[in-house]
Amino acid sequence: MRTGVLTCISIVTLLFAAGAVPAVADANADFKSANAAYDGGNYAEAERICTGLLKADLSQAGRASVFILRGIARNAQGKYAASVMDLTKALPLADKANKGIIRFDRMLPLLSLEKFDDAYKDLLAMAQSYPAVVKDVTMRNVFAVGRHLLKNERHDDLLTLLLALKKTGYRGPDSLASTDYLYIYLVRELADHKRADEAAPLIAEFTEYDALLEVRTGRRYAALWTNPAVAPLLQPQDFPARQLAAAQKMLAQHPKSAKAAVNLMGALRLNGRYADAVALAQGALKTPSPYDADAESELWLKNELAYALQAQGQFAQATAVLDPLLKKSAKDDGNLVNQFINLGTMYLEQGRYSEAMAAAGKAHGFSSGYGEKYVQYITACAKFRMGRTSEAETALLDILNKPEDSYGAVTDTLLCLKKEDQAAAVVLKRLNDKTTQNLMLNMLHDCRENPKRPPLARDLHAALMRIRERPEIKAAIVPVGAISSQAVACGDRDLE
Repeated sequence: MRTGVLTCISIVTLLFAAGAVPAVADANADFKSANAAYDGGNYAEAERICTGLLKADLSQAGRASVFILRGIARNAQGKYAASVMDLTKALPLADKANKGIIRFDRMLPLLSLEKFDDAYKDLLAMAQSYPAVVKDVTMRNVFAVGRHLLKNERHDDLLTLLLALKKTGYRGPDSLASTDYLYIYLVRELADHKRADEAAPLIAEFTEYDALLEVRTGRRYAALWTNPAVAPLLQPQDFPARQLAAAQKMLAQHPKSAKAAVNLMGALRLNGRYADAVALAQGALKTPSPYDADAESELWLKNELAYALQAQGQFAQATAVLDPLLKKSAKDDGNLVNQFINLGTMYLEQGRYSEAMAAAGKAHGFSSGYGEKYVQYITACAKFRMGRTSEAETALLDILNKPEDSYGAVTDTLLCLKKEDQAAAVVLKRLNDKTTQNLMLNMLHDCRENPKRPPLARDLHAALMRIRERPEIKAAIVPVGAISSQAVACGDRDLE
């Protein structure tokens, strides 16, 4: 995979090698030293050398090269404003072939500065004029720009960006990542712009259950339901098998990829094939592994194995898979955060409350705002179930602060603490908010309850279904979409 930084370094090296600085005999050697310093992680030294080089009599292309290298060195040090300044100076000096790469590298500090309007301009320019460069933009950064546009009601701009990205065949640098959760936004915008017919080819490419379910049940997509090219693609009974087929194909194309194996395990669980998921996970985790070394995916292999065992009621075996990870620290390996939280949730649902808090507590201080909300949920719910009501109420106050970090965790906490009226208010708020209503509706669909699922998980789902039957909730659902009955077992979909 190519990164913007490495690309820039290779290109600026080529500029100097091509004689971009004939007026300065030592400039090439100095630039190579700056480049070597950058490669060695000594970004301050690379910046220092570049600053000296800019005092020399450089050619236009040479000056562009130095500004680029100093810009990315400054970005690596967290000097984001100075980085943007350098890359902005490099842009008019560079030739057309390199302008897209400069925009790539400038977009990164712009995002760090939360200057999303400027980042949008760079991203759009890359999508429209530099397709070879835009493919290296991570989907995470595309989403950051997209969320800003949505927050500011810039739907026309979002549509323009997504159409430009789709035209390039954009799927990001991770060939295994699903694009469904990006292009569902394009389908939404096409539907809202009364251009639903243009969405038909996109639906044909979707394979993710949740994306297909949203289009099938969300009211904004109603024009697609009767489209003869789309209607056959929106049969809910086909969705689990469709995701499974795609996951099987992906693993066949990448037979050594542990991440592809993880995706297949999730699809097997979605289809209720728990024993197959267990067999695949156990085979993947044996020594020697049939898959290429991938520390993060190995953690998710264990996670999927634990989920598949729990779905079969094998609770002790499930937690035993992840228990050894508790000897490690998220400080040393940030990838462990997810597993600590997930193990904490498993313990919580099994009624092992002290162990739940201990496991989740190992993620505290190392997770995102989203993850921290789940740490708080596990703590509050466990304390409440242990009879430590006042402590649970105190923990709830923290959870209710910035609920947007994870409405799912907020809702689960309120349900666990038997505060259904407050939980209903959160559900109603989400249904009335266009940015959250699709996901909220997704959580309210019927599913097949697995009697082997832990009692707490079943209790919380039953409480949510009671809320769904409230008159005010039913009324709020009508303009959003239709409730669907799903054959998928409750707990086998990642709803939040």
